[in-house]
Amino acid sequence: QTKNEIIIDSSIKVKGIKIFDASGKLLYNKKENDYKVEINSMYYKSGVYVLEVETSKGKEVRKILK
Repeated sequence: QTKNEIIIDSSIKVKGIKIFDASGKLLYNKKENDYKVEINSMYYKSGVYVLEVETSKGKEVRKILK
């Protein structure tokens, strides 16, 4: 993972990804159908973000720091 890239590598197919800023504003929302997803985060300012990954097994939420 580079400074301007978010990589999701999963053993379960990723169905969708959302990224929210610290205030809860939705910044990224994309449907996927793959095991590995790369997101360019070059235009996101430094700070804390919430990453929500949806798979067939449910949703996982993580805080990420840029």
